[in-house]
Amino acid sequence: MQSTLISGEAIYLSKTSGLCVGHSKTVVLASLEDLAVRDRFMRRTIPTSFFLEDLILEAIHENHDVRYYALKFPPPMRDREFLTSSVQKQIDQDTIVVCNFPTIVKRHQTKDTKENRVRAEVHQFYQMKRIAEGVTRFDFYVKVDMRGKMPKFVINHILPVFMGFPLTRQSYFQHQRKLSILDADDGKRMGIMLSYKASSKVSERAKLRYKQLSFNSKKLNPLALQRRNRQKS
Repeated sequence: MQSTLISGEAIYLSKTSGLCVGHSKTVVLASLEDLAVRDRFMRRTIPTSFFLEDLILEAIHENHDVRYYALKFPPPMRDREFLTSSVQKQIDQDTIVVCNFPTIVKRHQTKDTKENRVRAEVHQFYQMKRIAEGVTRFDFYVKVDMRGKMPKFVINHILPVFMGFPLTRQSYFQHQRKLSILDADDGKRMGIMLSYKASSKVSERAKLRYKQLSFNSKKLNPLALQRRNRQKS
């Protein structure tokens, strides 16, 4: 299914039982070195307002962090938590890869969850490759398993968090370009970003519905709420 969640040449998503898979390719107007620095900063400063918890449990070394974070879900669904390793590696002078996946550090591997949460999994892989001076290609792949069925509007609310990596990097460097050097290709890229903002209204509606359900569910018994969720999904 074609999607406009993020910009890129090709994005294909399948959403079944809380399982989401995405792929994109895009170009970032930045050197490989500048993009890698910005990417590292953005990975370590995820907006905490979206998460119940967001902790770096350990910096194994400069290029490997172990992270724990949790996402709020409206009742009767249980909150989801993630325990991940984030690893960056330079393959050669023109290529850097980053992988985020369930942690491989044994002392942090545990099946115990916090506060009745469900342990979900995210696998993200992306490659940053220099293709010209000041131009880097960003190939991005993601698989998110929420470990349980959930309404589509919840997936539509959560998925952009995991799918938005390329767009946030691309937008940051696009906004650094001076007006005097903008050309037709810049216009196309800005058009993509504007179309993303327009399409994000769907996500905003999902977010509002998400919050309303969280509030109204306090007044419903769990069985009635489950029936309502099945009807809406």
